Amino acid sequence: MENYINKHTNELNKYLKQLFMKRTLSIIYILLSLSTLTIAQKNFCEGYIITLNNDTIRGKVKDNFPFRLTGAPKKISFIDESGVEKSYLPKHIRGYSKADIANYVSIDIGFGKDFAKIIIDGEVSLLSYESTMNNSSFTPNGGAGGGTWSHSTSSTESFFLYRKKKGSIVEVTRFGFRELLAEYFSDYTELKEMIEKKELRYSDLEIIVEKYNRWKKKNKSSL
Repeated sequence: MENYINKHTNELNKYLKQLFMKRTLSIIYILLSLSTLTIAQKNFCEGYIITLNNDTIRGKVKDNFPFRLTGAPKKISFIDESGVEKSYLPKHIRGYSKADIANYVSIDIGFGKDFAKIIIDGEVSLLSYESTMNNSSFTPNGGAGGGTWSHSTSSTESFFLYRKKKGSIVEVTRFGFRELLAEYFSDYTELKEMIEKKELRYSDLEIIVEKYNRWKKKNKSSL
């Protein structure tokens, strides 16, 4: 009898240990999953994307601009309200927003589509496009091909005027700035003259666009 009891006691203890290990592993797995999810969602913020069909889908957005290769289009990650995460290139969506404050639109910058930040939104939108360049240089040190490599990243900012209704995009540079904008805003005579007389310069680009949009809005409301 004693052997019988000992045998079944040992079997019970073995079963309980196995059950405990399974539950422990399940708990560890759940905790690791939650930890991974938390890390994965780091740097995401509330926002939305605008699909090619012009539908707005809310969720969480993270842009991956610093990690792209030179010349590669920007890419964003998006988690919808059901928890599904997807990556989008500029050709996949019309644009997106971070926290309903920082808004981006997909535009053709001459060598494919990319995301540009909307600085001013209106009849004419002022867009900022940042391009990055990865630079590498080799410094010889001694003979037999010895030396060290150094790597750096530089960025340049370009500005575009964008008419949403027409879908037209014009890049604005310092060179030829006055002639370009005087013609572009020629329907607003006062603004055109201010540009031609150098009262408003390249550094006043935001003022020029905002001034034009206010004038356009005022004229529409008076009709």
